Amino acid sequence: MNQLNLRAGLRSMPLTDALLDGHVDCGRLTIVPCGATPYTDTFRRMARDLAYDIAEMPVATHLLLADAGAPLTAMPIVLAGGGLPHAALVCLADSDVTGSASLRGKRIAIRAYAQTTGVWIRGVLQHEYGVAPDELLWVTTEDSHVPSFVDPANVERVAEKDLVALLRRREVDAIVASPHVVKGATDLRTVIEDAAAVAQGWARREGVHGVNHVLSVQTALIERSPWVVDELANCFVAARAWAEKHAEEGKRFTPYGDVANRRSIDLMLRYAHEQRLTARRFEYDELFTKWPDTLAGGGETAKACA
Repeated sequence: MNQLNLRAGLRSMPLTDALLDGHVDCGRLTIVPCGATPYTDTFRRMARDLAYDIAEMPVATHLLLADAGAPLTAMPIVLAGGGLPHAALVCLADSDVTGSASLRGKRIAIRAYAQTTGVWIRGVLQHEYGVAPDELLWVTTEDSHVPSFVDPANVERVAEKDLVALLRRREVDAIVASPHVVKGATDLRTVIEDAAAVAQGWARREGVHGVNHVLSVQTALIERSPWVVDELANCFVAARAWAEKHAEEGKRFTPYGDVANRRSIDLMLRYAHEQRLTARRFEYDELFTKWPDTLAGGGETAKACA
């Protein structure tokens, strides 16, 4: 059988490097790196133009696309995850914000309302602290990757792109940003006190871990060549094994497969529908291919994630 070339919207990172540079055998597949720079443009190009055969995709973006009827299917290959959302909610150290409940009526800045981390944060605020998304004003710096999605009425767009600058100018009360923003910044703190410990407790109670980006595949490709699913699963697991072998001691990656990720993704599907990102509550099996029975999941028993 001839080799099948796949245009891949994948960025270089430990989980994909061995795939992109040919260190692992992908059998009948040839992975052709075509990802955009910055890598977030890859999401937009896949969402708007179906520019790739396979691509890294935020879970929330994939959901918006499913809601719009886009011909894409997800695989439970977690390319960004492990981190829990609580530490991403940040305010000034001297802010009058005294915990999540005090956010009611406040302005929170985020890159885009439909950003996956935002969906996680809003779900936590609603279900853990009783603060509904509609009780907050969301300030965004860009639109969704999916043009058919319209932001809710309590979303305001601003020209400023720097979330931290907005916060330091006190134009917003809090921001949703990567935890590294807080690291070393003495003028910033997490809204949720002792966020890491609180997040771990939440994750244990819910039986979930952070899932932010997965692999999206053009549905037509799977329909034409169903064997592609197994082949992709095999080579991504091999690339993961390579990454673990060469990673710093103690570093773990978010597990792959249905068993490891179904519960976490189910919770994201619930949050997304509650927040009106999707018109109906999608089920996991509607969106994700079945993980091959022959694979253990590339680390599905791993508990600690990087």
